[in-house]
Amino acid sequence: MIVMDAMTLLDDLAEDLRDELLRPLLENLTQTSHYAILEFQLNWNEENGSFKDFILGQNAVIKECVKIEMTEFGKIIRKMEGLRPLENRTEIFQ
Repeated sequence: MIVMDAMTLLDDLAEDLRDELLRPLLENLTQTSHYAILEFQLNWNEENGSFKDFILGQNAVIKECVKIEMTEFGKIIRKMEGLRPLENRTEIFQ
């Protein structure tokens, strides 16, 4: 599956399928993105909404990280971490 398809499907998947998609997707992201996602998770509490709201919020952060990693700045960060550029057609299941 390519990044573009993963981003399209992310909000609509059942929890078990979402987990199967997230693992390889997250393996393709930089440490900077991992920290951004972790920060969102650590700052979430029940006052922010339901578990469904948490999932949708986490998905939004993941999508934003992917989008940023595709920018020129993101390409530099990826290169510094020894990663290839991330593109819409990058295969996430390798």
